[in-house]
Amino acid sequence: MIWLWITVTALALITALGILVKTRHPRLGWTIVGLAMAAALVFAVSAAVLWSAPDSSPELEADYALLLGCSLRNGQATPELVRRCQTALDWLEAHPHGLLVVSGGDPGHQGVTEAAVMAAWLRNHGANAKQILLEDQASDTRENLLFSKTLVEGQERETDTVLIITSEYHQTRARFLAEAGGQTALGLSCRTPLIQHLLATVREVYCMANELLELAFS
Repeated sequence: MIWLWITVTALALITALGILVKTRHPRLGWTIVGLAMAAALVFAVSAAVLWSAPDSSPELEADYALLLGCSLRNGQATPELVRRCQTALDWLEAHPHGLLVVSGGDPGHQGVTEAAVMAAWLRNHGANAKQILLEDQASDTRENLLFSKTLVEGQERETDTVLIITSEYHQTRARFLAEAGGQTALGLSCRTPLIQHLLATVREVYCMANELLELAFS
């Protein structure tokens, strides 16, 4: 919610500034208003691009699947994380010889890792523990991808193609980072309630901008 308010407030303040300035300096004032409108348009287009990346065709096969974690609530899985786990469970049931990495550390310092919570949920719902690898050090999406790839390589398995399992609003950025790291990225998404999807997409715009800046200057 905070990212939506920051965006709306910033655009409103810039527009108000332009309206005030144009009473004395019309050209400058309209320029400021125009910049605010252009920024709003760019933001809206960016959000639309990130809104929902389509799932990959089911016939495409990956070397392994990667289940991305998200923040816990009092050390327990949130409804969003449960939706991600259920999507991963469905994939495991359809791929009895597939390998799934559950990735997520403890960035919220709750005393339990996201990976441990996801693995426990999957086992409790009938998943084969032999198909699951835990990556419990990552604190962001970039580390999820990098650390999981390294973990799978340690199992002497191919890592050229990864199937990313996450919420739909998160897919575009996750797949972008995987491709930037030299992998072919496929996607399998779980659905998010509309309001949560909207708020998360606003945040994703800022996250994606940060990823692009880091790549540009790395």
